[in-house]
Amino acid sequence: PFWSTNVTRFNLHSNSFSGPTPLNIGELMPKLEELYLSENHITGSIPSSICSIQSLAALSLRSNKLSGELPQCWNESNLWFLDVANNNLSGNIPSSMGFLSSLEALMLNNNNLDGEIPPSLQNCWSLRNIDMGGNRLSGNLPSWIGENYSTSYYTLSLRSNSFSGNIPPQWCNLYDLHILDLAYNNLSGVIPSCLGNLTAFVYGNTSDGHNRRYYQYLKQITVVSKGRELEYNKTLEFVYSIDLSGNSLIGKIPQEITNLGALGTLNVSMNHLTGSIPEKIGNLRWLE
Repeated sequence: PFWSTNVTRFNLHSNSFSGPTPLNIGELMPKLEELYLSENHITGSIPSSICSIQSLAALSLRSNKLSGELPQCWNESNLWFLDVANNNLSGNIPSSMGFLSSLEALMLNNNNLDGEIPPSLQNCWSLRNIDMGGNRLSGNLPSWIGENYSTSYYTLSLRSNSFSGNIPPQWCNLYDLHILDLAYNNLSGVIPSCLGNLTAFVYGNTSDGHNRRYYQYLKQITVVSKGRELEYNKTLEFVYSIDLSGNSLIGKIPQEITNLGALGTLNVSMNHLTGSIPEKIGNLRWLE
């Protein structure tokens, strides 16, 4: 009874619907622009026919009981918001997601995804918000993040995975970054001193219309501070957080970190850091 070929917005968020999504949903609702089925009890896999809905701009399947792999069929479309967090999805992140050139927010957190972040994602020119935390992803952190067009990330959360290697110095070019969460991985090396150049952390709010649109769709994002998980949604644009805890980082805490005047949360605990706390840490007046 719900399905209609003329529907453009379909919202069943936070109900008690169960069972699978129709395999032919792309044929049943070919004009869909927004689909919200989050916080239900939906099972099965994500139908590949969703990829055929060229008009689809926002898709939220967050907090269901979905399983199987992500569809491999993504292609050029209007999709800018994709949220499949808090499910039981497995397998690799599809390389075909690189065709989603309009994608601004990609929320894959708290699933069972593995493998590496596909290099094809650097073709998502508009991508600004990534949360892949709480999976089994591995490999080095991509150095292409922070290069070319990939410099305007706003939130970047890869916590609780199995990433290894160093923090790429290219990430110091992320001038809009508000949240950097790399906690609980296998990262090594030193904390790059150039993180002190992260513009948004230095000067405060640089939010624009794109991110305000993002907040309207995002249910929440979790920031860990002093061992507590704090959930933000409406106030997200005022959160400035760096979490590098639970890795194998060495060396000193860079003095340059004290340049980040807007920083509210800094967590570098459970590493192998040495030396003293930077003398000017008191300059960070918003630091909790």
